[in-house]
Amino acid sequence: MANPSISGQNSIGNKKWGDAVAAADYGLPTTITVNGEALTPTYTYEVTASDVGGVAVGTTLNNGVIASGTTTDSGTITVKITRAAIAGKLAQNEKTVTITVDKQSATPAVATSLSSTDN
Repeated sequence: MANPSISGQNSIGNKKWGDAVAAADYGLPTTITVNGEALTPTYTYEVTASDVGGVAVGTTLNNGVIASGTTTDSGTITVKITRAAIAGKLAQNEKTVTITVDKQSATPAVATSLSSTDN
């Protein structure tokens, strides 16, 4: 059974405090080819650590989105992305992504960035 790591680009541009991390493009593949067959993986997103006001540990994010008005201060949010197994073809795998929310001077804006480690 194939078990490729979860690839993806991990970057989000600057966001204002309280704005959504809308459709956060984790750059996850929508198809994975295994033995010549194109498979369509599914993913779940769970907050596993957060010191950002408004984002609680244990929260399941719909498509990785952090809703508008959610972030109320600076800090980091760790999201565990789990790729579901496809029976007999593709093993489950996980990837951890850290979203850093930094307050910018003179405005209530934040810079958001992503970094990740494959588990």
